[in-house]
Amino acid sequence: MRHAAIIVLAVFAASAVAAPPEVTPPLRLSPDNVRQICQAVSRVTPQPVRSINPVSSDHDAPGVITEYASLITGGSFKRVKVFWRTDRVGVKTGYKDATSGNAYELQKIGGTWKVLPGKGP
Repeated sequence: MRHAAIIVLAVFAASAVAAPPEVTPPLRLSPDNVRQICQAVSRVTPQPVRSINPVSSDHDAPGVITEYASLITGGSFKRVKVFWRTDRVGVKTGYKDATSGNAYELQKIGGTWKVLPGKGP
């Protein structure tokens, strides 16, 4: 019976290890940044990070990634600039088999990724 309990525990521990999160383009994050983001999120929730997503801004700033997007409203077409922040990300958490999860916004402040207050559940 003791061996069965150890085997069940080992299987459960292996299944609890989460896959690396998806990093959504145009983000370009180093493996170290991904690790730091996951660590920051793990301080506020036990749920694993499922995806790390870009956050846009309405103005240019140092380090942003600038792209053009097409905006179609009311039959008119307009090209607009989108400024993707490199110091701020959105994170979605949750377990693979669950339909629920949370969303957080993080910012890199002084070289450290921090969960922003009021940006989670």
